[in-house]
Amino acid sequence: MKLQNLIIIFLAIALPVIIILSVYVNYQVDTAALRERYNDALLNAAHETIAAFQINTTNDEYSDVADSKMRDIQAALNTFGETLATEVGASGSSRSIMMAYVPALVFTLYDGYYIYSPTERIWEVDQIQDEETGLIEYEKDWKPVDLVHELKSYVHYTKQYTNAGKTKILNVNFTLDNFLSVYYYESGKEFQSRAGYLEVVPEERDRERFLTSLGPDDDGHIRKYYEEAWEFTEWFNKQLSESGLQDAKEALMITEANQALPDIPSYFNDEKHEVIRKSITDNLIQAMSVYGNEMPELNATDWDLVLNNVCLIAFMQGIPTGTTVYNNYTIAVSTENKEIVRGSDIYFIGEGVDADQYYHRIWCPHLKGDKITGYNKTDFKNQESAGHRDTLACYYCMVNASDATWEYASELFASQNKAPDYIRLRKNAYDVALAREKIKLVPLKHSGFISGSKPTTGGDW
Repeated sequence: MKLQNLIIIFLAIALPVIIILSVYVNYQVDTAALRERYNDALLNAAHETIAAFQINTTNDEYSDVADSKMRDIQAALNTFGETLATEVGASGSSRSIMMAYVPALVFTLYDGYYIYSPTERIWEVDQIQDEETGLIEYEKDWKPVDLVHELKSYVHYTKQYTNAGKTKILNVNFTLDNFLSVYYYESGKEFQSRAGYLEVVPEERDRERFLTSLGPDDDGHIRKYYEEAWEFTEWFNKQLSESGLQDAKEALMITEANQALPDIPSYFNDEKHEVIRKSITDNLIQAMSVYGNEMPELNATDWDLVLNNVCLIAFMQGIPTGTTVYNNYTIAVSTENKEIVRGSDIYFIGEGVDADQYYHRIWCPHLKGDKITGYNKTDFKNQESAGHRDTLACYYCMVNASDATWEYASELFASQNKAPDYIRLRKNAYDVALAREKIKLVPLKHSGFISGSKPTTGGDW
């Protein structure tokens, strides 16, 4: 066979294959680019939603916490759909079109969460006249209209502990930090209901010494925080001990080795995290399965964000992308809000000798002065109202960002062989600032626990 014939045969076979492969590769490249475009749109929409929530809440002094918070969240969630449609930028795309591919949004807050998911909205038709008799009748015919996203009822991070006969019932509402609300019932006894912060209780002789070490307390808030937290913790431990509910006692009894403070490994925090994770998972599976969607499995890193922060979990599913379907989710964390305050949220200002005009992390070597005072970082964002207009962020703290908890700081100070007085000054400033900021937020974030109705049958609120 001549060489020319072989070349013709080869081209006849290979050329279509090459063309098909080229088209396929270009198709896959376009698909990958489209998926990346959706990724960016989902991420940006989630972050814009969190930003809107933060703007609304950090400048809002709640008059009615529940209603005001719902309005802020609803407004933030409206931002999600608008941003998603804008980011995708497809011709003719709109909020309603893009939201059809959003099976659920989850807004996790301090003591619970909202799920924003589609609901089949129905409307009522009244047939008021019978055609044969002409008589007026009132019959109701319910007809489906459309799938509309709605904010579902608020779900608290709650678990019920009970014995076999349900003669003893303990309901515990968890939060992202060490605040707890407890509802305890025992057959034949008065119903008990209380709420407060959980702190390890020092020996009686050490309590006054600890309070004195914190320094001046002009308004009494710091002393009040610790005294009420210790009293509530003692009551809580007593209820656990007397209830006979062994599983609750083993997980929740507050001791030096089992603390409720966030960021500290403990049985209490393990139990709390399991309660939150199970509640969100169960309700999300139910909300997403109604219209044929499935909840993806969140990895350990994702759950760590959800269990420790106010955040938004946003899901997108079912968008055709070439030969595949786009399914993804993202998590946007709120770092500035009035829902929760932790040690990592506190920045410190020095006064007196060697003090500068910057605010610092507690471990910063440039934090100096005879007196150190801490404030919530949101105060420095709204400097005019907080009185810190001339205070600037420390550059060293910004470029050396790391854990700002006292546990991290104490380990760092120990490795640097810092003097006891140096450590004591900072530890006291840390304890005082954290207690003061928690007390400030109590009427804002715990209205369901503090300002709600008292139980109708006995108990202590």
